[in-house]
Amino acid sequence: MRLYPAIDIKDGQCVRLKKGLFNEVTVYSDTPYKIAESFEKDGAKFIHTVDLDGALKGRSVNAETIKKIVNSVNIPVQLGGGIRTLENIQEVLDLGVYRAIIGTKAVENPDFIRQAIDRFGAEHIVVGIDAKDGYVAVEGWEKLSLGMQLDKWAIRYGNRIAVTDSEEEITYSELNQKAIGTGQYFMEKGIQKGDKVLVQLPNRISFVVVLFALAKIGAVPIMMLPAHRETELEGIIALAKPSAYIVAERYLGFYYVEMAMAMQKKFPCIQNVFVDGTQRGAWYEAETERQGVFPEVDSYSTAVLLLSGGTTGVPKLIPRTHTDYMYNARMSAKRCQLDESSVYLAALPVAHNFPLCCPGLLGTFDIGGKVVLAPTTSPDDILTAITEEKVTITALVPAMVTVCMEMLEYDEDYDISSLKILQVGGAMLEDSLADKIIEEWPCTLMQVFGTAEGLLSFTSPDDDVTVIARCQGTPVSPADEVKIVDENDEEVPTGVFGELLSRGPYTIDGYYMAEETNRTSFTEDGFYRTGDKAMWTGKGHLRMGGRIKEQINRAGEKIMPAEIEAYLCKHSDIKEAAVVGVPDETLGNRICAFILTEKGNALDVQAVHQFLKEIGVASYKLPDQVEIIEKWPLTSVGKVDKKVLVQMAQEKRGDYRDGIQ
Repeated sequence: MRLYPAIDIKDGQCVRLKKGLFNEVTVYSDTPYKIAESFEKDGAKFIHTVDLDGALKGRSVNAETIKKIVNSVNIPVQLGGGIRTLENIQEVLDLGVYRAIIGTKAVENPDFIRQAIDRFGAEHIVVGIDAKDGYVAVEGWEKLSLGMQLDKWAIRYGNRIAVTDSEEEITYSELNQKAIGTGQYFMEKGIQKGDKVLVQLPNRISFVVVLFALAKIGAVPIMMLPAHRETELEGIIALAKPSAYIVAERYLGFYYVEMAMAMQKKFPCIQNVFVDGTQRGAWYEAETERQGVFPEVDSYSTAVLLLSGGTTGVPKLIPRTHTDYMYNARMSAKRCQLDESSVYLAALPVAHNFPLCCPGLLGTFDIGGKVVLAPTTSPDDILTAITEEKVTITALVPAMVTVCMEMLEYDEDYDISSLKILQVGGAMLEDSLADKIIEEWPCTLMQVFGTAEGLLSFTSPDDDVTVIARCQGTPVSPADEVKIVDENDEEVPTGVFGELLSRGPYTIDGYYMAEETNRTSFTEDGFYRTGDKAMWTGKGHLRMGGRIKEQINRAGEKIMPAEIEAYLCKHSDIKEAAVVGVPDETLGNRICAFILTEKGNALDVQAVHQFLKEIGVASYKLPDQVEIIEKWPLTSVGKVDKKVLVQMAQEKRGDYRDGIQ
């Protein structure tokens, strides 16, 4: 074994970080070169140095300090931290450093190491690996709680506007102070580190304050959506046993306080109900000048509990840690090419994973941008916010994009020219709609596939338009692992659909208190079974094919709704389509197609059959039932609610048997 005495350098000083936290610094010396001299005197044969500032910023920062160390000793010195280009290596070696340590770049691009060795020699290049729980920690990985992240942002971005809603705006410094005051108030009322707290707030600044106040305490918010009612709440409360419930007084005509009181009466675990209303309670108006004394929060502990997107039963709870969730946000922001000038519109409910962290609110905060909270998901609120706030990036589901495009057709008062990126995800984006967005919108379409459980795959602004139009990009982290397998868990060839499995540094290990579900949702070697159909394209991009669970078994034939939907949208009179499987005594499941037509044009099952046959669709894939729809039923996050469509199909039934083949 060879031991290397190490000198960590920050701001030109020899330091030690507590648990790797950049705001928990112990300074050992203002003259690191003297520490190096003492190491040599004690018999060291090599000195290891780390430029901590460089590791964060991606470039060497403490060059003069490193040079002093090199010149003060007669033994070789190696340096790591922010060395990610051949030019960086040259600069380091020019300081007199004997070996350059490559970390992040080696993971992202193994060929870079070959280039470095060819140019500088193998004796001057070493690969350093930082690991946690079997995963390599690369760029973007920082061991800070979300509460500490806000402390850092407040110092870095100060008086820049952090977030605005329909009523007010708040700077980074003000947000931090408000979170400190609110956190202290919550602690005084009994919320403790480790407590679960039910949070059901719309897109308001108060949501953001609550999120970070709880993070500072080390309490865990359960991210309920404004649309949830007693049925959803009861299952979650019974499972997680929250100690408090933070709720809006009123939103979109619904009075939440009565429901909250009923939940508190039914579940004694809820000790406090905090109401956010027109006359905000004492919790929001807590003294902001407080310094705040909070418990130490482990960055690898659970930061939030997200709700799964399951379609049946009680939603599963998804535990995301402070560190992995921030990594999630940071790598998303990098893929989106955000910077301090970025203005992010949270159009979807911000408690949802997509607008919260992909890159969403957290990713925008990390680069010092501004977050705009749309009060509702209406196209008017979305387009008004883009126009007035000069929004540069937003995230929408396909159904929301469609209604926004329709509004733009007849209302010329909106100006969306500030948009640089439109993220579309949450549901399959039909090829025809992708083409229309690319043609009509003044921005880059970014197709997004993501799971709240972990894996995120985006197209890039730099991708060719043909890639953007037809696939969902590549994973945002170089450490992500993806397998696409058949029903026997054997990997399928390129160009063949299978189930997507993922594993990586920000993928969860399991759902909260769901042992039985975890046995089926995760493989023995830690891969998460997404339940999504996907394939690798010939150029190495992911193309999604819908949910496996949506697969329709019609008389023994397996049909993917997304496939039929894509065929239907090729018809000149069909704007949008949604296909569902409906229980049927004869067939097991019959195929029902709901279609939204141009200008209300009527299409019956025979006309649909004729068209599909003309374009070469197999007869067993033809819909048994066709229903014209004027407006899609939507879930709380703006997705087409296929459960409602199944109910509608059962009620209507139609003359579907005319179409049975």
